[in-house]
Formats: sequence, C-alpha cells, structure tokens
Amino acid sequence: MMTKNALPAILLAFLLVLVQGEPTKEDFDSADKICSELHNISKDEVAELMKQGFLNNTDKVDKKFKCYLYCLAGELGALGSDGYLDVEELTKSEDVKPAQLLAITHCKDEHDGEEDTCEYAFNISVCILKNLNESK
Repeated sequence: MMTKNALPAILLAFLLVLVQGEPTKEDFDSADKICSELHNISKDEVAELMKQGFLNNTDKVDKKFKCYLYCLAGELGALGSDGYLDVEELTKSEDVKPAQLLAITHCKDEHDGEEDTCEYAFNISVCILKNLNESK
C-alpha cells in the first residue's frame, strides 16, 4: 500500500532527479505544506485518491488535487519560466534512460500549451506514469 502522497512524491522526485537533482524530504515537506494549504487539500484526501488509484479514474479527480500537483511541481523547481515542465537538462544527464526520456518528452510535447495549469500538471503526470508503466 502506498503511503500518503506517495504517487505525487514519486513522480515529482523522479522528474526532479532528472531535471536538477534529488529534492530532500524537507524540500518536499515544505512544498507539500504550502501547496496543501493553498489548495485546501488534506493529506487524508490525497491518500484516499492514491488508494482509489487515480490513473484509472482520471475523470473523477478533483480540481484541487490537480492544482496541488502543479503547485508541488512549481515549489520543487520542476517548472520552467514558461510554467511548463523543464526538461532541457534531461539530454545532458547520463542517468536518464532512453525509455524515460522518450516518455517525458512525448508527454511534454503532447501537453505543453495547455492553458489550464492544473489540468496540465495532472495530464502530464498521468501521461508520464502511463508511458513508464507501458515501457516496463
């Protein structure tokens, strides 16, 4: 069973490792506190969403969770100045496997340009997770 915040933490930690280095637990806890308060979402709500498996129920995900994900990405430095996922450094990293780079760039290409930042964060997260699951 996943712990509270496990899936967004795993996704964002993965992206941040690729983009700029591993965030610390303190970094994540600070971002989580800011974003959960800002978007009025509790740890229990996030945990329940994880338990239900939001990848299979994307149409039932509350907007505040989507905005929480975007906020986390911003607080943890995963977004560029344009507000979209910053993967420019990916091609420079020897740690990025071809399947990972393919999934991330595919999803970035597919979702960059979405005007609703909350939908963008959620949709690109779902896309990356699904693509990585398919490439296993």
